[in-house]
Amino acid sequence: MLDAQRQGIKIAAKSNVDQHIEVKSVVVPYSVAKRVFGKEIAETHIVVQLAYSARCR
Repeated sequence: MLDAQRQGIKIAAKSNVDQHIEVKSVVVPYSVAKRVFGKEIAETHIVVQLAYSARCR
């Protein structure tokens, strides 16, 4: 899914826990979605990758 982060379209991800958790979201490009999920999913769905991590204090 690193390809998706590099090739994808970044979209805003809103969170009400942003002091504790970081959230990133990317629309996965067709070519990556097809490779990972198959042609039918890639052609009929928009695939979104959500990545979240805890913020260390």
